[in-house]
Amino acid sequence: MRLLLQILLVIVLLLLLGMVSWLFVLYMQWPAWGRFAIFFGMLGVYFGVKAIKRFWIISRSKSKLLATQSAAIKVKTSGGK
Repeated sequence: MRLLLQILLVIVLLLLLGMVSWLFVLYMQWPAWGRFAIFFGMLGVYFGVKAIKRFWIISRSKSKLLATQSAAIKVKTSGGK
């Protein structure tokens, strides 16, 4: 049931984005192909932000892991002092 609701939410949000881009193109009196550019541009921005956020989290966790490993190596090489 939850999966069905999530799929329905995604479909509704895509339809809403399509309507907003179409209305924006009508309001600005741009050519009709502009709605596709706005629609796919907004999808690209969304997935781009998700990718950058994921890259940020992965790189941050890797740097924290390397810092703890290097600290542990320093402790072992110094004889625990």
